[in-house]
Amino acid sequence: MSGRLQLLEQKLLAIDGAGFQNLCDTYLVMRENEYSSLNRTGSQLGKLKTIIGTPDSFMRISGNKLAYIEYTTQATAIVKKIKEDIDKCLDESKTGVETNEVHKIIVCFNSRLKVSEETSLQKYASKKKINLELIGIDTLALDIMSKYYSLARDFLGMSLDTGQILPFDVFIGEYNNKANQLSTPLDNLFFHRKLELDSIQAILNSKNLLILSGAAGVGKTKIGIEAINVLKTKTLHIYLM
Repeated sequence: MSGRLQLLEQKLLAIDGAGFQNLCDTYLVMRENEYSSLNRTGSQLGKLKTIIGTPDSFMRISGNKLAYIEYTTQATAIVKKIKEDIDKCLDESKTGVETNEVHKIIVCFNSRLKVSEETSLQKYASKKKINLELIGIDTLALDIMSKYYSLARDFLGMSLDTGQILPFDVFIGEYNNKANQLSTPLDNLFFHRKLELDSIQAILNSKNLLILSGAAGVGKTKIGIEAINVLKTKTLHIYLM
């Protein structure tokens, strides 16, 4: 396991700027539970190339809050570079948006900070009255290895699993693609079957394991996905309370 982590770090160190930006955009979309949009303003449409501008990307996260995202693969003077990125994001002449509209700035980088460097950057952002989230190579590597296996395969050319277990959204996407439009997609609207769904929820309220069985094509996967979505919504409400 540790060897794979080191290999992940090596791959992240070697990635080019455009590839790193694509990886991090996808990572943030997979990580954010609630977001309404992500705009990749620093990437050329249909090309693996970046565009100079500020910010590199931006997204609307929970509560319709605006987050700016900056990416860098710079290997030296990383603290200076991040401070410059913060200043650019807070320059209304560059963004066309008042700074009080910005909830936080996310900076993704494929290097490592010392504790003194990380502390100085947080203090710098605090003086600017802006929330700062720093996502370095350690966070990326550990999250990819433990949660987002498909990023290693799709962006770094390495496989971390057997392909039998996939993130929820990736599973649905791959199922729909493999079905080649011959089968009903899994992300369509769910109707009826309320008694079955209620029965599943009742069992999951008291048991940790439920097995769905039945003939092929009766809708086991579809109702299983709907049951998971209902369970996720209920869990989120509990946390919010």
